[in-house]
Amino acid sequence: METDDLPRRLTAEEFDAVMFEFDQAGAWMSEQLALGRAELAPVLPARGNDEAGHCTHDHEV
Repeated sequence: METDDLPRRLTAEEFDAVMFEFDQAGAWMSEQLALGRAELAPVLPARGNDEAGHCTHDHEV
């Protein structure tokens, strides 16, 4: 049983299909990010609010 592991150029039709899927996925991701921002915006603390907690890094003492 042989496998075709060698890369090859896409045909024009394959390229168009991949780019269409890529564009669709990008649009979906943008929508999801916008929805997430809209849902999270009211619960996020204001910048500079000490109650929000502080992320420390190893280099901070």
